[in-house]
Amino acid sequence: MILSYSKASMAFITAITALCAAVSGAEVNLALHRPYEISPKPNYPLCTDADDVWQLTDGRKRGSNWTQRTTVGWQHCNRVPEITIDLGRVYSVSSVRIYTVSGSMAGVFEPYCWVVMLSNDGSDYRFAGFDTGDYRGDPVEKRRQSRKRTVDNIGLAGRYVKIFIQPRGEAALLFLDEVEILGTEELDPS
Repeated sequence: MILSYSKASMAFITAITALCAAVSGAEVNLALHRPYEISPKPNYPLCTDADDVWQLTDGRKRGSNWTQRTTVGWQHCNRVPEITIDLGRVYSVSSVRIYTVSGSMAGVFEPYCWVVMLSNDGSDYRFAGFDTGDYRGDPVEKRRQSRKRTVDNIGLAGRYVKIFIQPRGEAALLFLDEVEILGTEELDPS
């Protein structure tokens, strides 16, 4: 079954989720159903489609399979892929997660590194953290293996979250199927 939501109902769902989190003190995925921009555009032929503009924040983790349309993928990037997510309001961000994949038999490796930056206004960004993964110089897995990479202990506020992801390997392949931004406290209710 395919569910379709209007912008108003998505804003309502996001607001209720944030309110419940603020009341309970529990972390929530602030990126859930939030809009984002990707640059450069995904270009891996087996998984690139029109739905790439919402699949990274749809709340579904499917394993980043590069042969499935539910994955967002790049190959031979001449620029580091950049994802900018608009949270709608300024929130306190505690951690950011990306769901990626490795599979050395296909020349797919975890990202070399990735960086998280935050901004309140969408133009003045500040460094929030980075992750270099656990790559040790040898392929981690020969077969396709889903990976969750996390930048923890951010503790900064922002409305816009920008993520730069450096692919690894000659083909510069990168695949994602979800981005989560975890936080608890809404800092600016207006």
